[in-house]
Amino acid sequence: MTSLPASPIDAPRAAKRILAWPRDLRLNPMPGMVYDDMEQGFGWRVRRFNYWRALIGSEAILHVSFPNVVFRNRSKVVTLARYALSATSLRAARFLGRRLVWTVHNLADHESYHPRLEARFMDFYTRLVDLAVHLSEAGREVTMARYPRLGAIQNTVIPHPHYGEIIGERMSREAALARLGLPPDCKLILAFGVVRRYKNLLKLIRAFNDMPGNDTRLLIAGMPLDAGIADAMKRVAGDGRVTLMLRTIKEPEIATLFSAATLVVAPYLEILNSGTAFMSLTYGRPILVPDRGALKELRTHVGDAWIKLFDAPLTPLELGDALYWAQQPRPPAPNLSRFAPERIAASYDEAFAALI
Repeated sequence: MTSLPASPIDAPRAAKRILAWPRDLRLNPMPGMVYDDMEQGFGWRVRRFNYWRALIGSEAILHVSFPNVVFRNRSKVVTLARYALSATSLRAARFLGRRLVWTVHNLADHESYHPRLEARFMDFYTRLVDLAVHLSEAGREVTMARYPRLGAIQNTVIPHPHYGEIIGERMSREAALARLGLPPDCKLILAFGVVRRYKNLLKLIRAFNDMPGNDTRLLIAGMPLDAGIADAMKRVAGDGRVTLMLRTIKEPEIATLFSAATLVVAPYLEILNSGTAFMSLTYGRPILVPDRGALKELRTHVGDAWIKLFDAPLTPLELGDALYWAQQPRPPAPNLSRFAPERIAASYDEAFAALI
């Protein structure tokens, strides 16, 4: 365990207080779900991170979920400023005696605009971490291989929660398809989430276009982070079987999309963990995912009736086979008790309490 300096933070005031980076995230509701349950069920107080609070706050724990977001800007000037502010905040956290916890969602930023700067920052950052929380055993192994120094600190596995507490109203496929303006007897393939290059959606559209069948549809829903990839998707989605909803998806629409889907597809080039997989499982929809990261391990927990793996590249034959698989009889819903949000919050409570 890395030794800490004597803490100038008043221990009783700091107990069960978290500075969360981030507290809530529009693109991923998972951190906010966990914090809500920790506050309501276990008496923690959680404040949203900012640089000023990092310098003067009294929280015992600084909990970071996405350190790589510092590099999600094409401008090197902006990125260098964020680098400096973030490094200063992290150093201040350690000087004040805060424990630094990293929940490892990703090992690197998917856009990779500044890989050398990011590598330097992560080398610095991983030297400060006191506790690494991994979402799976497979994720722990990959992370340890990438950052071996984490082997000298505390590590624990706490799974990603399912979304059962926040999902909207389920409905029949027929009603959901009607709401989307799609034929009632069509077989719908859904790709859901923020549109980013690493998600390989152009390849998905091309594979789908080469599939036969007038009764199949592909719907891609999510806000693009890159205008270039959105334009390319519009050009490739030539025939009328492809629907693009390239915008922010409102919460009530999410239930409609997943209720309508026959198959959910996440054709990512690289992936460690997948919130989309948990969203699909929460709605009781089978999903096709690459044989990468923690997804094979997730399949062992929920069963191969719900998760189908593929090896890149995604082909029309692979996609068609997955669509056929998705239409086979299966239980009404997967067993997600292992991923119950209250169970996940209890694990975080135990790990954080032990740390302080």
